[in-house]
Amino acid sequence: MVLGQRGTHVAGNSATLTLLGRWRLRVGDQEIILGRRERRLLACLAINGGRSRDWLAATLWPDATEERATASLRTTLWSLRRTVPGLTCITGRLLSLGVGVESDLDRLRHDISKITSRTSAEQTDLDEAGVLQVSVAPELLPGWYEDWVLFERERLRNRQLEALKSLADRALRAGQTRPAITYANAAIAIEPHDDQSVIMLISAQLELGHVADALRSFHQYRTRLRAELNAQPSLQVRRVIEQALPAPLRSRSATPVAAPVARVVRLRAGRVAGPGK
Repeated sequence: MVLGQRGTHVAGNSATLTLLGRWRLRVGDQEIILGRRERRLLACLAINGGRSRDWLAATLWPDATEERATASLRTTLWSLRRTVPGLTCITGRLLSLGVGVESDLDRLRHDISKITSRTSAEQTDLDEAGVLQVSVAPELLPGWYEDWVLFERERLRNRQLEALKSLADRALRAGQTRPAITYANAAIAIEPHDDQSVIMLISAQLELGHVADALRSFHQYRTRLRAELNAQPSLQVRRVIEQALPAPLRSRSATPVAAPVARVVRLRAGRVAGPGK
């Protein structure tokens, strides 16, 4: 671990900037510890790409005067170049990360784009490592509350959700029910109130014949909606779950199916537990 050590240079070394789950910078086999200003500048460049000095100064020091913000940016750049030359570069009027600097955010964005740019009819296999990264990627810079971080965190979350729903839908159409369940659950972990994700999860569970799991998923979803939004599952979700109900309990209209579902879940749980348990 290197703390503000002069002489470390990006040229000839691989520099990796981690923004997902934590902030970390590695150059070669060394972890570089930087000050708060330097960390924020590198993160801002990784998230927003090349930007003018004026834009960076105003974004990173929004409460300072223009003169003071510009001076703070100049000092931060001097410190970075002194500590690890090559982390930033200037192209025309734009300041950006150095050519040799890679970030996990860029890799995640690339993986998401590969997934969402494909159609369900395409047969090309997706890279398993990329799919896994999209499924389990941690939050962008947790504990950072600057506006430019919050905006990108929400945008990235929405893109992850879109990618996971696309994977779940594609898996369902291909008859790959177990991967569909995995992707749908990952999507629900990102947005617990998303109807489409719940529908795909329940549909995959029913396709496998896991009726009790499907009923339980619906019951959990309904409980979340009621507790957090004071709402009920949509008609589309109720229609899907009604497939799992015995014929006498099926709704013939838009009547909520909560009571029949709870009843079937209890009955099935009793069969699993057995008498006296």
